[in-house]
Amino acid sequence: MNLPLLRLCTLVLVFSLASYGSEETVRKQPKEKKPIAGLEVLTVGAYNLLNLFEKKGKIYDKAHQIFDLLPTGRRPLEETLKSLSDLKAQAEIIKNNQYDILTVSEVENLAALSAFSDEFLDGEYDSYLVEGNDPRGIDVGFLVKSSLPVEVEQRSHRNEVWNDPTQEGKQSRLFSRDFPALLFKTSKNAKPFMIYFGTHFKSKRDRPKDPESRILRAAQAERASQIVKAYEKEFGSQARIFVAGDFNGEVNHEKEFAPLLRGATLEDSFDVVSPPLSKEERITHSYFPKDGNPNWAQLDAVLVNSEAARFVQNAKVPHYHDKNGNEIPVPKSYEELKKHHPSDHYPVHVELNFKNLTQ
Repeated sequence: MNLPLLRLCTLVLVFSLASYGSEETVRKQPKEKKPIAGLEVLTVGAYNLLNLFEKKGKIYDKAHQIFDLLPTGRRPLEETLKSLSDLKAQAEIIKNNQYDILTVSEVENLAALSAFSDEFLDGEYDSYLVEGNDPRGIDVGFLVKSSLPVEVEQRSHRNEVWNDPTQEGKQSRLFSRDFPALLFKTSKNAKPFMIYFGTHFKSKRDRPKDPESRILRAAQAERASQIVKAYEKEFGSQARIFVAGDFNGEVNHEKEFAPLLRGATLEDSFDVVSPPLSKEERITHSYFPKDGNPNWAQLDAVLVNSEAARFVQNAKVPHYHDKNGNEIPVPKSYEELKKHHPSDHYPVHVELNFKNLTQ
């Protein structure tokens, strides 16, 4: 596939904690910072929260479930709020898996993410989110444990542009949301010991002259690969790089993701662990079209470069549990999805050897 011309460097936005205000991050004052020498495992991951919206300071509606309000085609309406029970279930899986760093997608704004942390995650996380390009207002953000003894720099690449070949070369924003990054450092002026990208590539809904939006998604993957390589050049060949989020495609099988796997030489954490996860074990998304066959696939992943892969010690897809603590099976129908699952996605869970990671 011949990719359209991308503008590679001029419109990369860079933010740091010293250069932007409350619109991009909410930092907590933790009760106690963990001593860095005492940390052995760092748990990271990705989770699509299925339209976490905020209206007048509220992020939930006690009267409805979001699945009850889906219009024809089962696409969530942006004006609907999630149910209290769904938010509690999502918070439970985050807390039970003890995430330290989590990429979250389909979040309307920083206020929604911060409210979710404050109300349902015991206020234990700093929230990071830069408004992106999605017309429905769903953005990519991060939750980072405020007790982590690290310095964090945030960068955004929301202003990357391309010349769209399906629109006669018209220039437009490339990333559907953003391709943000968090740089983790042991001290403010230190070189980052970990670079953590978040992503939510274009969905498979058709665009004009672009069935399943594969042309756009391929261009996004190509540019993401180039950005990863640029960070490796900036910070050296020893940079530990992670790309985590919702890829809206099977990253290990669909050809548009080849630049990430071969160009940037990234590998799925599910393939790093031994034995690799089976096809069934790596299902992160369930889809039940009104007219068509059900589909279960891995759309979410934590990709790692070769330097980061050395620190991966465990990886899995956590499932939801009922009120008695029993694991809820992968849904076999839309009715099961609606009844038992707070999102059409499962999170991804990856454990890193943190003691060695910071050395």
